[in-house]
Amino acid sequence: MGKHELGAASPTLFFPNAHWDKFCSSIARGKPGSVGEVAAVFTSDGGFTLTEASNDAAPTIAYDRDEWDAFRLGVEAGELRSENPRGVLVS
Repeated sequence: MGKHELGAASPTLFFPNAHWDKFCSSIARGKPGSVGEVAAVFTSDGGFTLTEASNDAAPTIAYDRDEWDAFRLGVEAGELRSENPRGVLVS
């Protein structure tokens, strides 16, 4: 398993498709930032955190620099775009 894979115990975030796709587009343009319900905070060590903007009970998932690089490359390759009209599951 990867650094943050916890199997069935993994925290889960839910985002509307439109917000997730705009977030991915901002990354692909080289201008990542929060979009709607996708609350992203970029850290001084090169990583980032994700959580749901309007859900105080939502978990915050932290990624280190290597994970950010892999995430960004996946977005740029089109691997993380949504296809589910109800929302995107991130865990």
